[in-house]
Amino acid sequence: MAALAARGIDCRIEPPPAPAALGERLRELRGGVRCPVIGIWGRGTGATTLAWQLARHWQEAGRRAGVLDLNVRCPGLFQVAGLSGRPATLGRAIVPRAKDGVRLLSLAAFLPGERPLVARGPDLERMCTTFRDDALWAGLDVLLVDLPDLPEVAAMQSALFSVAQTVRLLGPVEVAGAGAAERGQVVLRLGVDLPLDGQLAMGHPPGVAYRQALDSLGMRLSQSLRPA
Repeated sequence: MAALAARGIDCRIEPPPAPAALGERLRELRGGVRCPVIGIWGRGTGATTLAWQLARHWQEAGRRAGVLDLNVRCPGLFQVAGLSGRPATLGRAIVPRAKDGVRLLSLAAFLPGERPLVARGPDLERMCTTFRDDALWAGLDVLLVDLPDLPEVAAMQSALFSVAQTVRLLGPVEVAGAGAAERGQVVLRLGVDLPLDGQLAMGHPPGVAYRQALDSLGMRLSQSLRPA
């Protein structure tokens, strides 16, 4: 160090922050979800894959994105993203996992073994509130929430997270507008029913057409989140 100092190189070692200062910083970082929230749901339609790919697409475009998997039927976000294990915790703060720059958090990481999650009741509400208030979401531009195909549960979760827009993927066997089921189309419900590019249905492998469809969907969602 003396030799470095003699050459005019500043090699000071800063002391670690005091525990009280670190705790205050964590409280600032927690602070709840402050960005627009988009809910995506649809049983067996690739909704989790769409949430993950859309978040990656936005992240690559320079928007800081996160995905929260609250699907009590099948919380498969970590599996889709190729992750395993539990997120780290710092005191009460939950540190989402990161993949390709996207922050990820899933119910599955907090379930013991293969035990299914009780889909209703105060325990689920408390867990959702914890993920909302105690996870480090600060600084995100958008948060995608993977909701279950359980209307009453999805409604509760949407209210807790102040979901600003909902994308519902409907399978071809469901009636979703005039003639949609007969044509075998998957439909995007974005306020009103709109045709959804088939490239986004059922988790098609990424390619040029897939990325173009993601870009189109991302633009529509961005426009829907702008204040009137």
